[in-house]
Amino acid sequence: MRRFISQSLISLIILCSVALSQSSSQKPNNGESARAEAQQLLQQSYEIYKPDTPSAINASLEKAIKAQQLSSQNGYKEGEAFSAAWAGMLQAELGNRTKAIALLTTAVELFDQLGLKREKANQLSRLGYQLTLSGQLETGLDTLRKSAAQYHEIGDRVGEARTLNTLGLVHQDAGNPAQALTFYKQALSLSQAVGDKKEEGLTQLSIGTAYRDQNNTTGALEYFHAALESFKASNDRSWQFHALANIGRVYEATNKLEEACTFYVQALDLVREVDGASKKTELGMLNRIAALYEKAGNATRAK
Repeated sequence: MRRFISQSLISLIILCSVALSQSSSQKPNNGESARAEAQQLLQQSYEIYKPDTPSAINASLEKAIKAQQLSSQNGYKEGEAFSAAWAGMLQAELGNRTKAIALLTTAVELFDQLGLKREKANQLSRLGYQLTLSGQLETGLDTLRKSAAQYHEIGDRVGEARTLNTLGLVHQDAGNPAQALTFYKQALSLSQAVGDKKEEGLTQLSIGTAYRDQNNTTGALEYFHAALESFKASNDRSWQFHALANIGRVYEATNKLEEACTFYVQALDLVREVDGASKKTELGMLNRIAALYEKAGNATRAK
């Protein structure tokens, strides 16, 4: 699920920056100073944000909340909507689901009032995901379906595919891999139709995990390999690492240790080449490879 959150944050930064700059040029009167201050606060919030860094996330959240309050006090709905959406995602990353749900609900309502259908669909998708994590499974699934329908209505096939993929992830986490596959394959068809190789790869990766959960080794390997090729086509080395690691896990689970080590070593080589790759990830892969060598009776290589 982590990838969903990270992509959401990145997409939201881009959307907010574009939409707010457009709003500023379209509404030069009535509260211009307050709008400019709110925009500046939100821009600062984006700039100081660092994923997986609680201190930076909290600092970013503080500015986003100030931007939302200032926008609300001055009747600046666009600023309030984007600030609420961003603050909601930050609260979600901090694990504050109740606050995240409240903020995302506000954002959905404001975007609906503003007639911004794509932004409303974005927040419905994020809200639905948070609702499922909070234990409100049916409400969350219904919200996600509304998001997919909204994307379909406006012809945003990439957004629709991502939301269908999220529906699959939720069903898989709920222990329904067969139902998950239904949504994943719908998402895959859409990604392939628009030629989005990265989204295609992400969905193939999801399908592979669903087959793995069903102990379908053949299906899992087929889709993990397909994902690897899609990520190569999109030149995304970070996700190539995940595909290689998943292939290795399938072979390890079936006690094909030599094959598992081959793919783990490829994954290790790749993670060392990726800018910003976590040392923790590298160390974890090294430990996994060493454990496999020991299991195979090769203590020398394990060292």
